[in-house]
Order: sequence, then C-alpha cells, then structure tokens
Amino acid sequence: MEIKVVLKNNTGFKWYSKNGIFVKGFAFHKNENFYEKEELVNLFDNINSLDNFEKILKNLNGSYAIIIQKKNKLFSAVDRLRSIPLFYSQDGDYLSITDTIEFNSQTIDENTPEYYEFLLSGYTINESTLSKEFKQIQSSEIIMFNDNQLSRKQYFKHTHQDYLSVDYKSYYDDLNCITDNFTKRLIHSVGEKTIVLPLSGGYDSRYILAALKRHNFTNVICYTYGNSKSFEVSIAKQVAYTLGYKIHIIEYTEEKWSKLLDNDKFIEYVNYSFNYSSLPHIQDFIALEELTTKKLIPSDSVIVPGFCGDLLGGSYIPIEIKENKVNQLLNINLAEYIQKKHFSNLLMRIPEKIKNNLLIKIRKNIICKDINNLEEFISLNESFFTEHKVSKFVVNALRPYEFFGFEWRMPLWDNELMEYWYKVPYKHRMDNKLYNDFLFDDLFQDYKIDIKKSKPISHNKFILSIRRLLPKFLYSIFQKAYHGFLNIIKDKDVNNFGEFGSSINKDLQTSTINANNINGLFAVWLLSRILDKK
Repeated sequence: MEIKVVLKNNTGFKWYSKNGIFVKGFAFHKNENFYEKEELVNLFDNINSLDNFEKILKNLNGSYAIIIQKKNKLFSAVDRLRSIPLFYSQDGDYLSITDTIEFNSQTIDENTPEYYEFLLSGYTINESTLSKEFKQIQSSEIIMFNDNQLSRKQYFKHTHQDYLSVDYKSYYDDLNCITDNFTKRLIHSVGEKTIVLPLSGGYDSRYILAALKRHNFTNVICYTYGNSKSFEVSIAKQVAYTLGYKIHIIEYTEEKWSKLLDNDKFIEYVNYSFNYSSLPHIQDFIALEELTTKKLIPSDSVIVPGFCGDLLGGSYIPIEIKENKVNQLLNINLAEYIQKKHFSNLLMRIPEKIKNNLLIKIRKNIICKDINNLEEFISLNESFFTEHKVSKFVVNALRPYEFFGFEWRMPLWDNELMEYWYKVPYKHRMDNKLYNDFLFDDLFQDYKIDIKKSKPISHNKFILSIRRLLPKFLYSIFQKAYHGFLNIIKDKDVNNFGEFGSSINKDLQTSTINANNINGLFAVWLLSRILDKK
C-alpha cells in the first residue's frame, strides 16, 4: 500500500508539517486557544483513530486543511466550508492526496453529469470533480484510508434545528454578544497585520467594518470597485468616510474588462483557481492587481470579505413562501426544486439520462425523507446550497486573495454565529428581517451608516404581482426585458460586466450562447479552453 502527499500551493496560507502531519490555515479550539502554523501541527500530534480526529475537528472554529499520514494509514479533513480545498485519487492500494489539480492535466467528458453541473452552476456536486481521476473532500468531511479501503464521514451538517423561542429583543442581545466574540477572534487571529476589507454597498461587509469600529480596531484599509457612479461605490465611500477608514476606489471600465482575456496574469490565476471543481471568481481580480501593483496595501495584509452573511440571515428562503404558495412548495420534489433553482446559469437542454443522474446525485446529498413542514424544506434547501454553492463556488472567491499572496478570514461564517442562525425560526429570517433589524438598530444607526440599499428585482412588489399572474415562459421574457430596462435607467451593471461578456463571445467566436448570467458564459469559455486542446 502506498500513500503519496503532493502539496504545491503555498500562496496566502502556507503548509506546515512535522512527522507526517500537514496543516494549513488557522483555528480556535473550543473558541479559546488560537492555533496556526507549527502550533496547529502539534494539535494533531497524537491522532490515532477516526473518533479521536473527529473529536478535535468538532471543537475547531476556523479555516483549515489537515492531512495526517501514519505508516499505511491516512486521515484528512477540511473545515466546515471547504475553504482550503483538497483532492484525492485512488487506484487500488495507491492513494494520492493533493491541494492542486494542474490545469490541462485532465481530460473532460462532455457526456457526464459533472460537465452539465459545472456549466449550469459553476461547480461540481458531492465528491465529484470534472476529472475522472480526482475526487474532492467535501465541506466538514473526513476521509480515512486504511487497509486499502477509503471511507468518508461528515463531522458537521449545515442543517437548521433546535429552534429558539425567545422574544425579539433577546435575539438582539444574543447577536450582539456573538458579534463581539467573533470580532475579538478576528482581531486576535490577525495580530499586527492590516485588515483589508472589500466594501460594497450591501450590509455584510458593512457589518464587519462596524464591528471592528465598535472594538476600536483602526488598522483597516477598505477598497471598493466598479462603476464609480454606481450606488455600490457611492455607499461604500460614504460608509468608510463616516467610520473614519481609508478607502481605495478601483474604477472598473469597459476597457479593463475588454483586455482581461489577454492578460497573462489573469490566465495564470484562472488556471490556479479552477481545480476542475469550481468556476474561478473574477470580480476582485482587477482590483487586487491594481492594489498590489500600485502598492496601495501592505504585502502582509489579511483580506476580510463579508461572504454570505445574508444567507444565514435568510436571503435564500424560497420566494414561493412570499407568493403564498406554501402548499405547492411542500408538494414539490426537493431534488427537482434544487436542480431548477441552483442549476440555471445557462438556458440549455439537458439530456434526460444526464438529468436523471444529476437528480440522483442531489438526492444522495439531501436527507431522503418526506418533508412535512416549511422549516424542514428551508433547512434542506439551504443546507444543499451551503455545502455546494457556498463551499465550492463562493469560497473560490478566496483564491484571488491567495493568488496575490494574501491571507484571508471569513468572520461571518464563524462557528458561533453560524450555529446561532441555524436555530432562528424562518419567520424571523424572511426578507432578512431579523438580520437587517439587528444591524440597523444596534450597529448602523449608532455610527450613522444606516443607508438602505435597493431591493433586488425578485423582492419588488410589482415584480411579485407580475410573477403570480404570468405563465412561467412569459414571466421569463418579462424579467429579462425588465432587467434590460433597469440597466438603462439606473446603470445596474455596476461592475461593467457586459464588456467582459462581449470579450468572451468574441474569443469563442459566437454570440449565440444563451446565458442567464456572466458565470454561465464564463463556464462555457473555460471548458472550451480544455476541450479545444484534447
């Protein structure tokens, strides 16, 4: 039996090793003692069983990847969000585990569910990758290789349960306490380094910045990007100035987007972050290249984005509930609902065999049982979303930070905060009510940054009424037309993405790809680069 560990990625966080133990990242143990580098290695020095390994992992709060090789036995795990990905390949009594699947090292089969998954969502689900050879360790998963047998176990599940029943003010008290706790952990983990915060016009990044202000943490530089006249940039500037933090505004022009595909560094980044499993995140690349080239941020900065706090707060609760379609929702096959909602980047016909295989893979991931109430439906839907789109596509937005040499943190996915929101009943999370109320009442108003953002199109009352009245195919046509109208009158393309889409079509020498968003179009371009070189 042979086990081979191949670790090539030392950008951002670095690998540390001793006596067959390899670790990357950081963690608090029981939310108290902080471990990183050699100290994190030592934490796993006496692991000799799966139970022992799992017990430690359940008490870790952080972002990490771990490999433990002891003679003919191997344990490996990633954190709850798979923020540092690992991949493995097994061939009989041979196991290889790595942090990198080299670009163009694998062939892609266009007749597999994985090919369609990637095109439609930007990621592959469960342990699959686009490679026949490699699989991926999933969020909060342990793999163990022993006696030529490979087994997998999930040590944490992103389900909602044990719901709280307290008065509204008590939620505020709890969230204030948890916010203070995760902010203290963030500050402790960063030490003397500068926090660089990508600040948007939304609430998640503003939440982190206000929490840092409340703790008098001053070593912060913000940046924002896009169309300089957009509401996103305008609000970000106002928030940063009001709180007294420096902010860099990176203008995203059509010219910059049009040149991106000819940028060798961008192509290098795409190759670095793809790993045959997740679509590379493109939004921050231009900003980071400019920030580093012009030396606007320290080289040892820690980048702290506000990823998906609104998901915990309820932004992905099914819109059908607002449309008074609860009975219809509970009668829907959950796997089919997930496929429809989460695999829609392109408008394309899926072969029936592929569609059935995709549904089987989705069912494998969710808890297969009758769904009797809304809390259960919402929980399973959000669990799938978190364990797939968030842990694969969204966290791949960390890769550009690493590519430019920076560490990162994700404070809005601190264990304590995450676990609390998993106990909040959906009635308080509809329209992000509790999340937004808490932020505005107990944070934003105190610092005079209580600036409302515009509601997304799906939450517009006029659009909701139209959606109820029109057949699906007519509503789809109306929605596209309405989006186009808003782009004209309100300059909704805040990042000037349209020009990047034009560049992709030009490079592909086609304008016929029916994409619902830039991610679908980018996925077609990326896979075509590999398929054209078969």
